[in-house]
Amino acid sequence: MAFDRAHAEHELARDVGVRATARDEAEARADRALEALGARRPDARAGGLSAREAEVLRLVAAGASNADIARELVLSVRTVERHVANLYLRIGASGRTARAVATAWAHTHGIA
Repeated sequence: MAFDRAHAEHELARDVGVRATARDEAEARADRALEALGARRPDARAGGLSAREAEVLRLVAAGASNADIARELVLSVRTVERHVANLYLRIGASGRTARAVATAWAHTHGIA
């Protein structure tokens, strides 16, 4: 039984890694295509956000709930909550309007 569980966990971790690698490769292809057109993706780091925080912010700006974001990014809801809290701190959003402020910030900085 323990072996089956360990095997299942290993398979899940491998699948998540494969998806992350595929996403990274797709982003690299998109960057090359944009560069060929003389354009580039907005740099979230210019706004002081990590790549993951920018990813979370893009989904927040699209109206996704924390649970939706967790499913999309294959994270726990608690991890998403931490990313959201961190990005709110970085952009100075707080209180009941934080999600709206974050959405406006994302649009202003070309993330949404």
